[in-house]
Order: sequence, then structure tokens, then C-alpha cells
Amino acid sequence: MWRHISSPLLAIRSVADRAGGFDRGLVSYASYFLFVARIFPFISKPFYFNQDVFVRKGNPVDLDWVSGAAMLVRTTALKRAGGIPEDYFMYAEDVKLCRNLRGLGLSVSYLPTSRLIHVHGGSEDATGIKTRWIDSTLAEYSSRAGFARVSVAKAIFFGGFILRAALYKIKWMITRTERDRIASTRMLVYSKAAIAFKFQEGKN
Repeated sequence: MWRHISSPLLAIRSVADRAGGFDRGLVSYASYFLFVARIFPFISKPFYFNQDVFVRKGNPVDLDWVSGAAMLVRTTALKRAGGIPEDYFMYAEDVKLCRNLRGLGLSVSYLPTSRLIHVHGGSEDATGIKTRWIDSTLAEYSSRAGFARVSVAKAIFFGGFILRAALYKIKWMITRTERDRIASTRMLVYSKAAIAFKFQEGKN
């Protein structure tokens, strides 16, 4: 069986959660943003899975999608899937590609024993807080979900970011570290971006 493998994304922090996950939808969004995946990592299916938990075990994990930053795929399979989708500049093309590959009956797997250095955000302007990933994520979901479900997804995003902003704010009040203050501000910017996303049927 052909296996589609992604390696762990190792950035500044030791716990990374952007290496892959499960098909994006209301259940996976809620699982991630409401911290269900943190409490029950082996039974929940968040759209970003807790990579650190699986790195310790070292066994391959079947996922619905893996990050394009660390993807190994056969040329023949890529051609059969129609190539890399051009609907998005980044942050959703890998999700759509993996869905196309799974539609062909191929498996998508995460291999925690491989390692590489991924400079997160290196493809964007280094200044400011970037929200493109939120727009791309919701746009990809919007392309296959109706207005009502997209509205619920936006609410889940918004609530999750507000909750994180509050937690970082509390942490900052205790630690007084610049990192926590910036993190709280970033979550607020993310929450505004999520609620500002406009549904466009058939956008992608």
C-alpha cells in the first residue's frame, strides 16, 4: 500500500501541532479549539492533532491530511490526484490535495521518527500578525459546506481564539513576559479575522 508521509515540524517550541490532522469540519474544529484533543488525544480527531503525544510513541499515525511543508508523495499519485490545487496560495492546498488522494483510495500517514526544521511563516512577510491561514482554512471549508455550517465554524474559531486570548492574558499577568502579552494580542487579531470571514458559495 502506498503511504503518504509527513515528518514532524520542529520550530522554536518543542510541542508542534501543525504537522497534520483530521478532515476539517465542525467536529474537528470543536475538538481542537475547545481543548478536547488535549484532554483525550487518542480518541478525539482535531483538525490540528497534538504532535508531541505521537512523537513519543514513534509509530506512524493515519491522518486525513499532513502539512505540505513536510510531504512525500509519489509522482504517479500526485498526477492521479490532479496535482497540487491552485485554489489557495497556501494553508489549505495540502488539505485539499490529501482529500483528493484519499478519494483515490490512498492512505495519508504521519511518520514521527523523521525530523526536519520548518521555519514557520517563512513564506510570508515577517512583519505583523498574519491571518491568511484562517481565511484559507475557512475558505476551504466554505467550498464544501453551506452558510449555516460555515457560520458555526466561524463561531468555534472566534470562541477558541477568545478563550486563548484570555488564558494568555492571565498567564501574562502572572509572568509579565512579553511573549505571553504578544500571544494574547495575536489571539485577539485571529478572533477578528475569523468573525470577519465572508462566506462565498463555490468560492474555491
